[in-house]
Amino acid sequence: MSSKSNSFGPKGAKEAPSIHPIWRGIGFVMILMTPVMSWAAGEVAVEMLKPLPDQNIKALFYGLRGGFSLPSWLSYVPILNNALHWVATYPDIKIKILFFIVALLIFSGLLSLLYAMIYRLMGPPRYGPLDVPAPRVNIKRYKR
Repeated sequence: MSSKSNSFGPKGAKEAPSIHPIWRGIGFVMILMTPVMSWAAGEVAVEMLKPLPDQNIKALFYGLRGGFSLPSWLSYVPILNNALHWVATYPDIKIKILFFIVALLIFSGLLSLLYAMIYRLMGPPRYGPLDVPAPRVNIKRYKR
């Protein structure tokens, strides 16, 4: 075939740009490490609350102390019975879940801010080669 017909034919598949390893590392931290760190922070927070003598703090979390009370019909399902029995007997699970969610929100927010700052410094430029530069216009104040 001639070179003319080759120029109009289908192009080969473009290679997808590879992801830099640092972005994979941040994704790993955000997806796997953040929940683990949050659960550990929740456990530590509950352990720090236990010896406090202040009755106001203890009264604030009084309803969250202890485990879950499960309905009796769940004991008839064998798989659910074993799993939910463990959850129901886990000490202070409600308050630990509360602190886990709070810590997860805080850690995720901090990592998102860190990611945004790194991406701003290392990422692609704001304007591409086809963008028009911003106009430099001096605006005069309107007077009647």
